[in-house]
Amino acid sequence: MSNTMFSYPLKGLSGRVDTEISAKPSVNFAINPMLISSGINGDDYYFIFNNMCFDNSPRRGVLRVEQSVLKSKLQTWVKPSDRAYIKLESFDNTKSRFSFCIDDWLKDGLKNCKPYDNFLSMSRSYRFGRQLPQMVLLYGMEMVYGKYIAEHFKKMLKQSSQLRSNVFGIIEEISKKHLNLDSLNLFDYRYDKVSNSVVVSVKPIYVASLTAAATTMAKDESWKKKVNFDKTVGMFLKFKS
Repeated sequence: MSNTMFSYPLKGLSGRVDTEISAKPSVNFAINPMLISSGINGDDYYFIFNNMCFDNSPRRGVLRVEQSVLKSKLQTWVKPSDRAYIKLESFDNTKSRFSFCIDDWLKDGLKNCKPYDNFLSMSRSYRFGRQLPQMVLLYGMEMVYGKYIAEHFKKMLKQSSQLRSNVFGIIEEISKKHLNLDSLNLFDYRYDKVSNSVVVSVKPIYVASLTAAATTMAKDESWKKKVNFDKTVGMFLKFKS
């Protein structure tokens, strides 16, 4: 009797056990996501993680897991305070991709926001009522997300006439009627991580033009009274009639 006859059943049994174990996706597993990369693609600020799924079962190759369980674990892994603004976009056994819903975060953060004026720097700060998501703070680069937030704030100004009026006040009228400029372009926009604010500052190149235009308009007493000149213009220009 050949050796093959004795070895085949044992090898076959081992093969069947391995196949049965690997064929059935694991439901009792843990995850330990580790960042692979983050960045901006188009207008999407994304984070890609290695899911690092693991369990204590004997397996060969990559651990296969039940996708519905994995989805639940990935969503639960996101901090509760982040879940309204960090969305799971896609995932598989090994990787997951999350996106920062910045427009939702900005809208919620600006609710009941009281701006702070700095006359010395001719700027106005908008401190958000929502902390930046932990995923962005921990895994993002300040230079990247700072610019991203500032650009979206500017975009929101362009789309919202109410916010635009609140930020620019009478400077909107001065820039259009007297300087023939879009008020959006008169300012620099910067995100300040420490204060969690967007700081809107008059560009130095336009300070003299705005002051001159405001001085001219200040001679019209009826117009001054109508727009509450001292309050709205002085907000940025340190100008007093």
